[in-house]
Amino acid sequence: MSQAVQRELDARARWINAEKNYLDSLDSFKFRLGIPTDSKISLERKTLENLSEKYIQTLNPEIKQKDYNKNGENINLIKPTRIGGGQFEFKEEIAIKKALQKRLDLQVLYARVIDTQRKIILAKDQLGPRLSIVGSYRSGGNRSGSGAFNNDIGLDFRKGVMTAGLDAQLPWDINTEIHTFRQSYLDLQVNLREYQKLEDSIKLQIRDRLRSLIQNRQAFINQSNALALAKRRVDSTNLFLQAGRVAIRDLLEAQDDLIEAQDNLTSAIVSYRLSELALQRDMGTLQVSDNGIVREIND
Repeated sequence: MSQAVQRELDARARWINAEKNYLDSLDSFKFRLGIPTDSKISLERKTLENLSEKYIQTLNPEIKQKDYNKNGENINLIKPTRIGGGQFEFKEEIAIKKALQKRLDLQVLYARVIDTQRKIILAKDQLGPRLSIVGSYRSGGNRSGSGAFNNDIGLDFRKGVMTAGLDAQLPWDINTEIHTFRQSYLDLQVNLREYQKLEDSIKLQIRDRLRSLIQNRQAFINQSNALALAKRRVDSTNLFLQAGRVAIRDLLEAQDDLIEAQDNLTSAIVSYRLSELALQRDMGTLQVSDNGIVREIND
């Protein structure tokens, strides 16, 4: 009996610590959003319940998949696949293609590469010799000095003066143009490397997010099965306790394991959801409306 009382006191201490950690996390979240920390906000518990129901229906944790193949004395582990995965567990090549098409920062760098190529073409045109025809035509008198009131201040095309000529620039005095051409070529190499670097980074991000989705889905399935097992264990241990076949310690341990399984399942649900959002963010398909509602685009 004293052991049960001690477990109750320990449980209350853990509950107090959990409440403190929850409030600290909530204050940190409000601080990150830039709102006063004394603002009254709360989290929707229904959201977690809806996620749990959604994943139970879509990820099928009750379907038992083979973890290994046994060939005589050899045991071969089976790697998890995307079979039975969620709606965002794309094939790798499809997810990468979507990301390369949707990422705005990659499009900006691509536009810079194109602009630099145009600058190279323009700078190259300035390197050759140039021959320009120039000319001018002036009609009428000058409105200045004592002649401001003369009769020739109006337009008179019969007294017009026309000039014409050629303006030639030879290719041996183009140091400025050569420097501009070289600089534009260097700018192209820099912009091209930045584009390729970001493209490789996006590919790595997508691959990592897809692996995380598989990992977290397997964790969700494992924790769902562990929770079901823990519930059955509590029920059976309670019956055995009533029949006098086990001690109170066995029931307390079973209940502790049940609570731990519930916490682990919650963590698995949150991790899988965060992996979904992170994948959409890295693909450039995640949108947030003006009122803060996340709009997921799965196309």
